[in-house]
Amino acid sequence: MSAHAASFVAAFSSDFFPSAPPATVDWSQDPVQLPTIPGQLQTMEASVEHIITKLNQMPMKEIAESLQKTMGDLDLTLVSARGTIDSAGTMVRPNSPQAQQLDSTLEEVRRAARSVRVLADYLDRHPEALIRGKKGEAK
Repeated sequence: MSAHAASFVAAFSSDFFPSAPPATVDWSQDPVQLPTIPGQLQTMEASVEHIITKLNQMPMKEIAESLQKTMGDLDLTLVSARGTIDSAGTMVRPNSPQAQQLDSTLEEVRRAARSVRVLADYLDRHPEALIRGKKGEAK
């Protein structure tokens, strides 16, 4: 190799690929083979190949079966939730039997709370009533 050609190869590789090791060219070969480094296309190709290898190793059949089972379970859950929502909608209608019963129950709870308040007030004023009873009652 001529000195001029060797300096060209060294300058070319250090200018465009500063981190590449120095290259040598065997000018005795016919045709001459020039040293190269992988470009972006080769790097991307290697990355894609690596991803495809990983995808091929994944248990796709098992994943698909699991996904189908999960979707079936989700369908059942949605049907159940829909039934619950429908039942709740029926119960909260203004004239439904459940709403009327709830109103009646709440009224009883209000009356019981009122009675407890009256008793608490009376016992606050007359604590001895717990032992002796109400004044004026027959013993």
